[in-house]
Amino acid sequence: MRFIWFVWERFVNCIEFVFLFYLLSKQLGTFPAKRKIYYLSVLGLITLTSILNECNAHYLITMAAILIADICFALLFKSSITKRIFWGCIASFVFYVGNSLLSVIMTWIPQIDMAQTLVPGSARFGVQVLYCMIVIVLFWGLSRVRIHDDLKLPKRYHFAMILVLIIGLFAIVAAIAFAIQSGRTLKEQFLLTTVSASILAMTISVIVLFEKIGSSISKTISAEERLKQLRIEESNNQRVEKIVKAWRHDFHNYLEVLKFYSETGNHAGLQKYIGEMQKDYRETISLIATGNSAIDAILSSKQLIAHSQSTDMKLSAQRLSGLPIGETKMCVLLGNIIDNALDACMKIDDPQKRRINIRIGTHRGMLSIFVENTTVGDYRYNDNQLISTKTEDGHGFGLERVYEIVEAANGICTLNPAKDKFTVSVLLPY
Repeated sequence: MRFIWFVWERFVNCIEFVFLFYLLSKQLGTFPAKRKIYYLSVLGLITLTSILNECNAHYLITMAAILIADICFALLFKSSITKRIFWGCIASFVFYVGNSLLSVIMTWIPQIDMAQTLVPGSARFGVQVLYCMIVIVLFWGLSRVRIHDDLKLPKRYHFAMILVLIIGLFAIVAAIAFAIQSGRTLKEQFLLTTVSASILAMTISVIVLFEKIGSSISKTISAEERLKQLRIEESNNQRVEKIVKAWRHDFHNYLEVLKFYSETGNHAGLQKYIGEMQKDYRETISLIATGNSAIDAILSSKQLIAHSQSTDMKLSAQRLSGLPIGETKMCVLLGNIIDNALDACMKIDDPQKRRINIRIGTHRGMLSIFVENTTVGDYRYNDNQLISTKTEDGHGFGLERVYEIVEAANGICTLNPAKDKFTVSVLLPY
């Protein structure tokens, strides 16, 4: 019996630190290569807590040790050092908040012998089940504060999940309160604590299912985005092939005209014709070669749009040996930034003043994206934060999407709005 109780106590610790890992992975992001390190760290946290409990260490010593351990654990995740330390502290205090809430709830239950909850038995088992439920609710709630997922599920799903957690919490409280009151037979105590444990297991299952649904939908959306990028690439390749064929077909005509100007000694006409050929070539085809077909496709398509809108777009792109983020996210990032620049230029009445300058390359081990465009200066702010000027349904999410992608990659995004031009500078670490 003592062994079974020991295993149960370790299981409670396991729930605590598994949901700690869940919170930190949601808020900070994980490194796939460190998966084994995460598992070993969780095991180490469980072992540390078990040793402190078995030794009956002073409350302050236990609190300080777990706080330091949680911060060290948080440092293994992504994001900035400040953010990791912050969430490490928050995660640590969840345990103490959980114990405090448990104590408050226990005072609400009439005819309860608190001494029974401190020694192995059905009363302590029920109280620990309630504690696990409280910790799960707190960790899950904190994980929803800000999510780094590519997809945020609709609010109705979150409301439904919160409702399930609240109902489960009250159901466990009611079951445990009835079970540990004096006068209950062992059979009644066993039955009711089993019911509360079942509710806890069902709650955990619902949370897992909730996350699986979100992950499944995210993968579906990612596949659709990738399919869109492949279509853009295919369209770009067909466009280039068509243009090359047209130039090959007309090349002999160009040679005949050049030969005529040369034989007649009309150098002025020759220079003018060559200039027109160069201009026609620049306006017709863009030789973009970053080494990544998806990036080449998105840049080429945006350049075509700029040309059709009488916007002068200058593009300087180095060959990229790799990307710090996935192709889909990279295309979404570039697409949103350039689309905002194109929209800003279209508000300028004089086509001669519509200009976009794009530079993409590497700088000190980071991918650098620089986009500068002319503008009429009609900026909108909310709490000193620059927001989109688009108010139509389905629009206005470009800047928010850019912020999300850059932040998730631990990058830096700088916006510089001026009177007649707007600059976006993004740095993404490899």
